[in-house]
Amino acid sequence: MITQPENVRIALQTDEEALYDLMFDYWRFLDGGKGFSFSADVILRFIERGTRADVGSRTDRSDAVRVVHGVIDDPDEPGRLIGAISICIEPPVWYTAEVATVERSMYVREEARTWNLERDLVRFSEWLHQQLKRDVAQNRFVHVTGFIHPWGRYAAMERLWRRLWGDRVQKVGIIYFKD
Repeated sequence: MITQPENVRIALQTDEEALYDLMFDYWRFLDGGKGFSFSADVILRFIERGTRADVGSRTDRSDAVRVVHGVIDDPDEPGRLIGAISICIEPPVWYTAEVATVERSMYVREEARTWNLERDLVRFSEWLHQQLKRDVAQNRFVHVTGFIHPWGRYAAMERLWRRLWGDRVQKVGIIYFKD
């Protein structure tokens, strides 16, 4: 049985500003999104999917998608986050209504990278999948993890994923970008 890491908690509505700041830092880390624009509205809606379970309290009241943001507080600066993982609860493939836990983003601020917090975020992801799997009445409930990193450091990211996940996951595809 996987336990929830003590330093990773589920984000609340009061975390929205700090989570936005962390996601903006992530976008900057990616050299300004490598040509993909940053949309404040898109980011805010994505954050609200995880911090406002009541769809009526969201900016977009028609958005019923559910996300869970696992966040790590900065131990030196209250109200600031140093890491997060965002996990959507949605179909893993286009041809099914069955849902899965699907990681959409994971980020640890540069100054905290030597603390191995990404391992705690992965364990949170596994813990969440385990918790939800108990309550899902469907044939298969998988967890989808991976990364899109179409610039430069792909090999380093692949090595990181192998270290984090090992034999617990199976590579089932690859994504290509074309400009």
